[in-house]
Amino acid sequence: MVIFAEALFLINTRSNATKDVFDSIGNLKGIRKMEILTGHHDIMALAKTKDMREIKHKLIREIRSIEGVRNTVTCLFIEYGSCEATIPPTG
Repeated sequence: MVIFAEALFLINTRSNATKDVFDSIGNLKGIRKMEILTGHHDIMALAKTKDMREIKHKLIREIRSIEGVRNTVTCLFIEYGSCEATIPPTG
């Protein structure tokens, strides 16, 4: 059995800092996917690490220390499942 931990980070940045924060987060070990968002949060980052300690003690601290980050919300994954989404054809 392979043990790992995953988390979704929702990040708010200072004005005009979003792209720099995005680039910095992309360099962190454990980040698997990132997107710049519209709405309440500016960036979302999906992380996968070998254990929860690495997320709690390393990634959270690293993300929060990036210049331009105003605040973060960390959503830890506690149960896993899958689904297949189908996108209807357009036209």
